[in-house]
Amino acid sequence: METIEIFKGITVIDKILEFVALTPDEKHWNYKALGDNMPRLIRLKQINSLLHAFSLTANRNILGKATNYLNPDLRADINPILGGDFITNRSLDTYHELADFVKCFLQERNSGMDRDIRVMELRFIYPKMINYKIKLREIIGFNSGWMEASMPFALFHILLTDSISANLKDKYGDLDHVLELIINPAGLAFTEKELIEKFNYPKDDLHQLDLENY
Repeated sequence: METIEIFKGITVIDKILEFVALTPDEKHWNYKALGDNMPRLIRLKQINSLLHAFSLTANRNILGKATNYLNPDLRADINPILGGDFITNRSLDTYHELADFVKCFLQERNSGMDRDIRVMELRFIYPKMINYKIKLREIIGFNSGWMEASMPFALFHILLTDSISANLKDKYGDLDHVLELIINPAGLAFTEKELIEKFNYPKDDLHQLDLENY
């Protein structure tokens, strides 16, 4: 039976972090600049679709939307996801599930606090969580550039670092859960079919494009 992929808020973060790692120059975060790099262009189109699906697009005037429809500049949309600007526009009531999770997490570790959680506190901590996730991704994918190792010490290096990285994989579920509650407190979720039909999600086979453009 075919497994149906479910896209959640953490998917938005993961795809943005992957794209930014590949395309660190913000001037290239638009369709025109990536016209000669199809894999990155499709990644940016995926992000644009997901931002609309999860209502995470920056506020723009009508003229701005019309002008940039064919070549949207996603800097104003991506940077708030990285920095947490979207948090300040939400009330604390939005994060009641997150607040409950944090309180339980602290109590389980005998570190309970009586102070109430504030939105500005969350706004301060969120970018640190994003930066930590970036570093985890870098460590886990540390050897991704190696094609093969023909020398003993090179093979040793790969196997040693991979064994260390393997201990980190799937061990930061709580971090992703918290990021999910922050970026997607409404608990929205979509299938790829829904994204294609409602939010113009690209149908392109990204894995195949990566192979063809390696």
